[in-house]
Amino acid sequence: MLDNGIIGIGFGAYLGVIVHAKICPGLMLRLPTSDERWFSMPLLRCLLALCVCLPFLSLYLLSPDQISNVYYLALLKTFVPTFASGLIVFGLLDSLSEKLGLLKFKDNE
Repeated sequence: MLDNGIIGIGFGAYLGVIVHAKICPGLMLRLPTSDERWFSMPLLRCLLALCVCLPFLSLYLLSPDQISNVYYLALLKTFVPTFASGLIVFGLLDSLSEKLGLLKFKDNE
């Protein structure tokens, strides 16, 4: 029952793509710069994604003795963290990385 909440990543990713298209229209059509190192900026963007998703992923540490209702536990333990992580990674991470200078494009240099 608790593992069924993993489907939330699909819903979060789909909603994230829609939010990404609404917030940053045309972002996927822009060309990234080719002068970034192959390991530094992508690694920093992955670490940023992990740091932003970590508060939501910490909900996975809930146990059945903390929440007795299995439906609430399934919602809070697996669905909410996977949904939030999918939404953040697919919807908000590119614009956040661009604002922090971790993602640069040729047309805004």
